[in-house]
Amino acid sequence: MYVHIGAEHIVEEKKIIGIFDMDTATVAKQTKKWLKEKAARGQIVQCSRDIPKSLLVCEDRLLMCDLNPATIKGRITKNNSGRKQANTERKRQKSKNGRDQ
Repeated sequence: MYVHIGAEHIVEEKKIIGIFDMDTATVAKQTKKWLKEKAARGQIVQCSRDIPKSLLVCEDRLLMCDLNPATIKGRITKNNSGRKQANTERKRQKSKNGRDQ
């Protein structure tokens, strides 16, 4: 599944390693140093037109977006619950079709 993270950006859900709040995640000196290294390598993608609120750590890059981390997590949870619901319905249909024969 894909998650819309703002502006015109989407990311494949399985490639997201972590979602962090920019206000708290960028305070430590080590984190600032790490972000500078990633920026120097061109591994940071600015997905916002405004001040970024979230930092998404993905397999191959970092994404900074202006959506709240809770909003992104909510979208992922919603995608997962919808997928589980669809799988359950398919299993019910298979079971029902198997009993009808």
